[in-house]
Amino acid sequence: MIADKRVRNRRRPTTACTRPRIALISCARRSQITGSSRRVMPSVRWLPACGRDECMRYVFTVLLLLLAVTLAACSFSTDFVVVNASEQTIEITYKVGETGVEPLVATGKPATLAASQLSSREWQELSPAQYAFDRDKREVTVSLNPGLALRVYQGGEWSERETGADFILKELNIRGAQGEVILRGDQVYKSFVAVPKPFYAFGPPTTLLTLTYK
Repeated sequence: MIADKRVRNRRRPTTACTRPRIALISCARRSQITGSSRRVMPSVRWLPACGRDECMRYVFTVLLLLLAVTLAACSFSTDFVVVNASEQTIEITYKVGETGVEPLVATGKPATLAASQLSSREWQELSPAQYAFDRDKREVTVSLNPGLALRVYQGGEWSERETGADFILKELNIRGAQGEVILRGDQVYKSFVAVPKPFYAFGPPTTLLTLTYK
């Protein structure tokens, strides 16, 4: 009997120590899971509590708003361009109307581009040495080689319903081997022809109007 009691007393500590250890391990794992949940949950609190269809509508609405903001930020512009399609150099003189600001600020500096590359929109602004500017007369004179295009005015959004009454260019003269073209008043605006859309594949929406000298 005494031997049996000793054996039983030896086994009891083993059982008593094992159970608390398991409990401690379980508590530790539970603490780790709870801690990780607390770390993850704050990062996803912005997600709406909704089903799949509702979430898709939510995302679609956000994308539409972003698209609307992007389009509103785009700057619509119109380029008025003289193209030299002749085989000789031509001289172009245009007069800027009174606007209250510097003529070249109102129209933009004259810029050239190969006529075959108009869709690239890679205009090269001319340096002051490449054109003549009469500040008193508000006139700009440029010599344009064959196969080149000259941007004489970069304006805002253009509409087919507009008239030339308020057009910023009041006079436009082109002198070349095929004779001289003299335009005054509404004739200047009406001589430019809009290029059918779509014209530019990339970038802000831009309308192109050209006047070609042959």
